[in-house]
Amino acid sequence: GYDNVMKMEDISFKICTYDNKTPSYSTVDYLSNGKSVYLDTTYNESTKMDLRMEEHFVVRNVSQYQEPRVLFSVNLKNNLGLKPWSLLTDKTISGKYFIVDTMNIDYRYNKIEINMIEKTNKYN
Repeated sequence: GYDNVMKMEDISFKICTYDNKTPSYSTVDYLSNGKSVYLDTTYNESTKMDLRMEEHFVVRNVSQYQEPRVLFSVNLKNNLGLKPWSLLTDKTISGKYFIVDTMNIDYRYNKIEINMIEKTNKYN
């Protein structure tokens, strides 16, 4: 069986790649020599890959989720300088490294909630 298989949630991108058809609010552009240029790829510090956002999603799902991984959630004070691309570890979980899956910052109370997934070695 498939008793431990869950249906995947709908996918929504906060940043997506311009498809050379119609710009959307989630494509990123910048000025280069006075001309608007659409961002085509982004660099992921955790995977060391320069890909389109949609390709990062595919790599993450194929590499990270094809085998069981440890999920780790933590609430911390927002004074550690953590970034979405941070590679993290915990002294209580020896030899495992985690990449950020989601990060929610509460600026009012200076707290940060981080959901992480164990980093696979398939990127190295």
